Amino acid sequence: ESTALIEQLDQHGSLTQHVTRLRRRDGSTLWVAVNATAVYDEQQRLSRMVCFITDISERREHEEAQRQAQVQLHTRTAELSGWVQELERRNLEADHLRELGDHLQVCRQINETFPVIAHYLGKLFPDDIATLYIRGDANEALHQALTTRSGPSTLSSLPAEDCWALRKVKPHLTLPGDDGLSCAHQGRAPVHGSLCHPLIAQDELVGMLHLLFGEAEP
Repeated sequence: ESTALIEQLDQHGSLTQHVTRLRRRDGSTLWVAVNATAVYDEQQRLSRMVCFITDISERREHEEAQRQAQVQLHTRTAELSGWVQELERRNLEADHLRELGDHLQVCRQINETFPVIAHYLGKLFPDDIATLYIRGDANEALHQALTTRSGPSTLSSLPAEDCWALRKVKPHLTLPGDDGLSCAHQGRAPVHGSLCHPLIAQDELVGMLHLLFGEAEP
């Protein structure tokens, strides 16, 4: 470090508030500000230098503490902002579910419920394709009741044996690249993954909600 300082001083003729770290004989370090002026001989060679060295360790510690405090503040602010957004999202979802329940209570026929459910599924899962399958009374196949929009894995009829969720009677999540765990009704694992969620009423399977995940907007 001292060699570098001499080279800079020789090149520029002076140093002003040059901050560097020095090591004491006991191995500890301190931060200093160096103000120096070069003195040259008759041949314009550096013969000596006049230096004023100020210990600024306390100031540096204070500045570092302030920097750390700012980093923590930005981190906490980002976390708080994320919590607020998550709370707003959950409140919005709760509002959608309440509205859905209110509409379903006044539906007079089963066919009236499907457009209502499709509308609110689109609000709850705006980036995904949601498809509702209903189980028929006479066989094991499920039939599509509604979909928020058409996609490669939306089927008009879905055999129960083609879906892991229906066979296990529990939700089945397929992650991108999990071709070996993808349900037969959707073939290879979707690009962004999918979820099959069986619908149970009075301990009986009545249907299945299939979500084909889309790429969420940033």
